[in-house]
Amino acid sequence: MTMNWKKRYSFRLTDKDEAIYEFLEGLPDNKRSEAIRFLLRMAVKYLHVEQNQQGEFEQVMRELRKIQEQMESHQEIIHQWKEKSNHTSEVATDKEEEDMSDRAIADTANAFFSSFGVDEYE
Repeated sequence: MTMNWKKRYSFRLTDKDEAIYEFLEGLPDNKRSEAIRFLLRMAVKYLHVEQNQQGEFEQVMRELRKIQEQMESHQEIIHQWKEKSNHTSEVATDKEEEDMSDRAIADTANAFFSSFGVDEYE
């Protein structure tokens, strides 16, 4: 299998690379290139994993935003239902109070008439 890529790469360490220098100097001369290749492969794998995780994270965030929007919509609907329910309850309560007043008046009138021996008032 023939690959079309450069087989040699070189790089120079900078003043900020003291830790890398110390690491490489601690290796035998014949193992440095192998160690550098291994570390680069690990770094590339790590970068791919990070990219995949970032993509998954963004997807999760999009889904969470959708859920949040749905929850806000549902909360608005629930709020509207509560308002309608309270209004309906108030109307029903007013109607019940009106019916109770009418019954109380009728009962009072019946009691008054019965005290005079007259049949019930309707």
